[in-house]
Amino acid sequence: MKTINCVNNKSGLIKKIPVFLGLLFTSFLPTADLMAQSGKFGSNSADSVECVKNLSLYQEFFKQNNYNDAIESWRNAIKLCPKYSVSLYINGVKMYKSYIDKEKDMVKKNKYIDTLEMIYDQRIKNFGDEGNVLGKKGLDMMNYRENKTLEAFETLKKSFEIQGNKSEPNTLIYLYKALLALTKDGKATKEEMLEWYPKLSDVAKYNITKAEKQDVKDSYKTAQDNLDALFTPVAECPDLIKLYTPKFNTNPTDTALLETITRILDKKDCTKEELYFKASTALVKLKPSSEAYYNVGITAIQNNSFNEALEYFKKSAEIAMDDEIKVKANIKVAQCYLKMGQYSSVRTYAQKAISVNPNNGEAYILIGDAYALSADACGDNECNKKSAYWAAVDKFARAKSLDPSQSETAAGKIATYSKYFPGKESCFFYNITEGSSFTVGCWINENTTVRFSK
Repeated sequence: MKTINCVNNKSGLIKKIPVFLGLLFTSFLPTADLMAQSGKFGSNSADSVECVKNLSLYQEFFKQNNYNDAIESWRNAIKLCPKYSVSLYINGVKMYKSYIDKEKDMVKKNKYIDTLEMIYDQRIKNFGDEGNVLGKKGLDMMNYRENKTLEAFETLKKSFEIQGNKSEPNTLIYLYKALLALTKDGKATKEEMLEWYPKLSDVAKYNITKAEKQDVKDSYKTAQDNLDALFTPVAECPDLIKLYTPKFNTNPTDTALLETITRILDKKDCTKEELYFKASTALVKLKPSSEAYYNVGITAIQNNSFNEALEYFKKSAEIAMDDEIKVKANIKVAQCYLKMGQYSSVRTYAQKAISVNPNNGEAYILIGDAYALSADACGDNECNKKSAYWAAVDKFARAKSLDPSQSETAAGKIATYSKYFPGKESCFFYNITEGSSFTVGCWINENTTVRFSK
């Protein structure tokens, strides 16, 4: 059989394939009847023939990204055999998004958007999966319907209510974006923003913990970062206290509520509030967990009870399944030891945090602080007593290079402690020369490079 060149002989393809398929199905009407009975290819044998003709044409052009020639056959196919395959709807969305993005005429653009929404509705009608599809529809409504934010929000909300923990990362982000836009327009309240944040954050957190594939974890981490960025400007501590105090007083043993209160107050740095103390103390008794132990540790620090705080933070780090909590808890242990002047223990627990997250700048800064505070005890002469500052600045520089969030803090400490480097004269009599390697003594026992003050 002669092969038709699909790219160079487009007119031949259009003319010959329908004729050929029409003859084929006329010869085998029983087959067409069976196909019609299946429901995938239309309701009768004639529709089945036309369905396959149009499917073949649209698919061939779609593969070539030739949407203009594909679209008419696609429209015919979706009318004749709407139950053929979900790919019919997925590809339709792709084509119409392309038209929308390129169209400058707003009247035409809006018609394309109408069709895009219809495609999602027809997909649900013929293939179900309502929650998932509504999430995609709501996202496109947010992108293309600037004047219909409320409708987009309701669509995304319905998707979220159906999908729950299966909600896509973008559904979480755009639902909250829609709510924020409604709040700015006076169509939603700050209280609603506060109420929705933990619901969406819980789903992101669930998937960060449970997802097996790293790219999936990363997608939900991105969603959580976006939620945090949207939430942070919305509420201050008084708003949160006003919202959650009555809830706590009404349901002081509701563990889900207690988890929400402690997490959000911690996120907003409201840990000095009495509500935080009450909620975290109640939670650790009702439902011990790494997060609960961590929260009570925070309250202990507020009361300067460092030994008590150490117990809670160590327990939190020990049982934590979530890497973020494990790092935070070990950092807090190191901070407590720094307050207590137990500098070698500072390094031990900061290194535990680094073993989980090698780019955690806060841990390196804590080690640097411990080195700097040990300077007077780590030498026996004017030169090597200040060698600890070399090692300290090394850690600050490491923090600055690895963790942008700690860059400013690290730079400040580098500037401060570089002033405490020994002078060239102090080291001359001990044959210690600039640029040479040097091992800092006592518990630090770390190699560094000699530098002099200027």
